[in-house]
Amino acid sequence: MIADGSISSRCISRSPSSLIETLTILLGISCFHALSNQLILNEFPMPELPEVENVRLLLQENLRGHVVRNVQINRADVIRSRWTTSGGRHRSLLAGGSLHGFHRHGKRLALEVEDGRVLEFSLGMSGQLLVVSMNPDHVPDHAHLIWTLENPSTGQGSRLIWRDPRRFGGLWVWSGMKVMVERKWQVIGTDALEMEYESFRERIGNTRRSIKTALLDQNLIAGIGNIYADEALHRAGIRPRRMARRLKRQETEKLHHALGVILREAIEAGGSTIQSFKDPRGGEGGYQSAHAVYGRSGERCEGCGSTIRSMALNGRTTSWCPVCQK
Repeated sequence: MIADGSISSRCISRSPSSLIETLTILLGISCFHALSNQLILNEFPMPELPEVENVRLLLQENLRGHVVRNVQINRADVIRSRWTTSGGRHRSLLAGGSLHGFHRHGKRLALEVEDGRVLEFSLGMSGQLLVVSMNPDHVPDHAHLIWTLENPSTGQGSRLIWRDPRRFGGLWVWSGMKVMVERKWQVIGTDALEMEYESFRERIGNTRRSIKTALLDQNLIAGIGNIYADEALHRAGIRPRRMARRLKRQETEKLHHALGVILREAIEAGGSTIQSFKDPRGGEGGYQSAHAVYGRSGERCEGCGSTIRSMALNGRTTSWCPVCQK
């Protein structure tokens, strides 16, 4: 911006070399903003509550009671914490245990064996837990950890693989659920599927941020990310930039209801696969075909026919309908 002609007069009075330097700096700033906006538009979607819940459900369905016979560590730096049990790293990684508990809180996942040892997972951007056969040809690339499992009822073996090409996720070892919950899961917000309305209203009513930004804060509500925040706000008819604490009670009721409905719809559909999400069987989610606004900037809103818009809000691409959302 040029104010009172001060910048232009200084540039004119400077030597040609100074003028070139000034223009170079201004062009550099412009390129930086253009690059930043492009990176925001091309952001890598992260698995959210519905995707992690599908991982939990399928692991529980396929691996409950299976015994961990061996752990192969191909990349130790994906393990984000120190060993917490006697017997070294393999025991900390559940070796010798029988898979007993399959837990989730928000976007966090935990596997528990019968003696209480726990592994906590964060899928990050590209983390996957895949269940494959013992066929060596079925091991994918970036297989950072491989658990060899046995079904004690049939004697049949299988493998559980942790792969994370971008390595923004990871896992943590814990001596038990109690200490993990106290130190990690109780620190973040209530799970989005378990939050009662009055608690939801109180939390978003005490923040001075936009409602979209508040929904993404895992310390307020655990499990909601960019995809389902956009979808819930559209379902509730609320613009993402509106201040959270200024929403009327009727609006917060609609939003709380929309969140629950959309999250359950997405779980039923297997989650959303935008780029890399796969369930433990290697399958993709199906809810992306039901998205009303997320990833549909420039397309027609199926509700009213107007053009869906997008913007960068606190560094996150945000999509909304200018007619359906007020």
